[in-house]
Amino acid sequence: MKTEWSINLLCAISCKACLILPMVFFTVGADAFILKVALLQMQPDENNVTENLKKAGEFCCRAAERDADIALMPEMWSIGYTRFDPEKPGAREEFYKDALALQDEAVQRFAMLARALDMAIGLTYLEQFEPAPRNTLTLFDRHGEVVFTYAKVHTSDFNSNSLSKRD
Repeated sequence: MKTEWSINLLCAISCKACLILPMVFFTVGADAFILKVALLQMQPDENNVTENLKKAGEFCCRAAERDADIALMPEMWSIGYTRFDPEKPGAREEFYKDALALQDEAVQRFAMLARALDMAIGLTYLEQFEPAPRNTLTLFDRHGEVVFTYAKVHTSDFNSNSLSKRD
């Protein structure tokens, strides 16, 4: 028996909360397994971590209502990809205060939300890390378990050492 595997982008369904991309995840013979990916299109409230994470939760709920299997946030969602002024005294330290640890309640709420919605969630955030915070994505599966945490190797600001590289 020959098994054929294929990955195809079928179509994009747009809504106010998210862009749902139904994808053929793979096919085995005549059976197709569909994976719906919700790309959450959200306008951040600059570096207001509380409001940004609240909005992300609402958008995840909307994605689940549209039968998404996974919801992915824009990069550095927790802080709206804001920066600090390296010339301003204390700005770096103030910026670092917005960094979150994986164990923080704000992050763990998305593990609980993934479990409640039965949907995987890719949370992007400024992660606490030494020697400096890093640009991170943590993927929670539909059971609320961490599948992986990935920290971006290069940031888009190549003139700044504001974020550390991953291990």
